[in-house]
Parts: sequence; C-alpha cells; structure tokens
Amino acid sequence: MSLPTHPISVLMDIQDIVIVDSVLAGENASRAVVIHAATLEALNSVGCLDKLLKVGDKVHCLVLRDGASYLISVDFSLLAPYTNYPFGLVLPRDARNPGGAGGQGSAPVQGRVPEVRQEIGISFNDPDGDKVHDYGNMSQLVLGDVTFPPPALTALASLMDGNLVFLAPFPASVSPDPERLDGTAPHAPSTKYLESLLNRCAPSAVSSDPAVNPHLIRIEKTYWSSRYRTRSAIAERTFARFRDQRESGVVLLIGDAAHIHWPVGGQGMSLGIRDAISLGPALRAHIDSAVQDTPSDQDRLLADRAASRHGRARTVIVLTKGALGVMVGRRWLGFTLLRFMGSFKFVQRMVAYRLSGLAEI
Repeated sequence: MSLPTHPISVLMDIQDIVIVDSVLAGENASRAVVIHAATLEALNSVGCLDKLLKVGDKVHCLVLRDGASYLISVDFSLLAPYTNYPFGLVLPRDARNPGGAGGQGSAPVQGRVPEVRQEIGISFNDPDGDKVHDYGNMSQLVLGDVTFPPPALTALASLMDGNLVFLAPFPASVSPDPERLDGTAPHAPSTKYLESLLNRCAPSAVSSDPAVNPHLIRIEKTYWSSRYRTRSAIAERTFARFRDQRESGVVLLIGDAAHIHWPVGGQGMSLGIRDAISLGPALRAHIDSAVQDTPSDQDRLLADRAASRHGRARTVIVLTKGALGVMVGRRWLGFTLLRFMGSFKFVQRMVAYRLSGLAEI
C-alpha cells in the first residue's frame, strides 16, 4: 500500500511513521488493476488523483459473460448522481506502486507484519472459520501485465467452465515500467503458461490456438505476472498500544496487514488506499489531542477509526465471498437469476454502487 502513505505523512505534517515491510522493492506490488469511485474521491481529497487520471484508462461499463452468453452489465456511468468519478480507473502496475514513505513509529503494511501481529497478540483469521474452502478452479488466480499486438483489445470479463478471465486494456500512452523489462516477479507464470490459460479459459477471440481462432492473438511480452491463492482473513483489531522494557507506542494495521480477500475487482487495493488516507486525519487529531486529553482519550480517537475501518473490511469480505459463491456454486441457478435480475437498471446501479465502494466510504 505504498501509494497513499507519502501524501499522508506530508500533507498531514506527520513525519514520524515507519512502514513495516520486509518485502523487497518491486515485489510488494498490488495485484489489483482497477481503482473505484470511492477511492478516486479519497485520492482527490489528498491531491493524488490528477496524475493517475492522465495515465489510467476509464472503464465506464463492464459486461460479464458466461462464455459467449451475456450475464450482466456493471454500468459505472449510472453512478453519476453519487460521485464525480462514475467509472473504474484501470492502471498499469508501475502507476499503482510508485513509492513509499519513512519516519519513526508504526504503520505496518506487509512482509514482517505476521510477526508484528503475533507480538502484540492480534489474531488474523477468516471470519467464517479457518477451514479450507474449496473454490474449484478459482482457488488460485494468475495475474499479469502483458502486451498484445494491434488492434487494441477492449475490456473483457468472461466465466467459462468455472474459470474467470478478466482483461483490462491500459491506455496506449502508458509505457512499460523500465524496472521490470528484464522479466517477471518470483513465482511468476511464463508467457507460455498465460497463453495456455487464455486458450483453455477465455473466449476464442483472444485465443492463440489456430483450431479455434483463425486470427491468432498471441502475447507479445509479459512484463509482470503473479499467482494468488484465494483466501480471506481479517485482523481481530487494527489498533493496539504496545509496551516493552525500552519503549511504548501505537501499532496501526492497514491494507493487507488488516484484511485480505479475493483480489478480483480491485476491492483490496481500493479498501487499503482508503484505510491509509483515513489514517492521516486520525493521526493528526491524536497528536493534537495530547495537549488536553488523557492517553486513553487519545487512543479512543484511533480505536474508533480502527473499528470503523474493520467494519468496512468485513463488508468487503462478505461482498467478495458472495461473488465467489455465485461463480463456483450452482452456476446454472445463479447465472439464470443473474441474467434476469441484471436486465433491470436498478440492479445494475446497485451492483456498480457496491463495487465502487461508495456504500462503504
């Protein structure tokens, strides 16, 4: 969650933050592709949106298909009455992870976070229990930034035989990240593997198999790729005060340190960015209150903010698990209902509103 931490420390005039993250630079990237309306609103509030709008590609409507059959349209343009940003903003990886911040204190993000949680006694579990959940083919996901030859592809979301394929085109003005021209991240699927997945799981229009597509679509280059094991977990609390023989302080968990869930749809990145941006005013108020409030009153400011973000994280976990349930459960029943309900504008608006995060701002 490196994107919003620098604006928080500078704009809120707070310089005593340490990001606990032992993952090497370049490997701590977000797997998400899209930023939603609620997060765009939040980024605009701290002056971080204009550059992203220039390099991102606006997706106003996304059609979800079951193979070649229409399922539902997620029409973000229907959000115009509720936001200045009625679209999803698709971003390449280098624009999603441009840098970080430093200082003194604690605001853990990833890497050494499990040790930090353990040291201060914060559990991190699936809210529905830690038994192994079988999501079929979606128990693992493969993600990547790749280039295709012209003509440019349009956004595509397709379900086929229990598999989900999502293609999100980046604008032509975006150049590949020079730091990743030499290959892929550790444990990253190869171009050949990515093509084999497209051949098996995607519509024939993006296949490189001549038996099904006379106009072969081949991946020119893989700039970055990753794999993800589908799981959900949430920290029992995201605020704690620690004390030892040498020092005491406050620990605040945000982003993946506080909650993880199915990554499709950018829900985790968007939620994590809003976690971080909401932290700035809370830290400022906490520091300012030191003059007149007791330590317990000070801590209550952060505890209340943490409880609010915890509730939003649980809501997103419920949302992503519900979407997974529709896709991997009794698909014929779920898809039939989805086709029928998706024919109504108010349902399309409701789906877009939930995905946008506006309901959970």
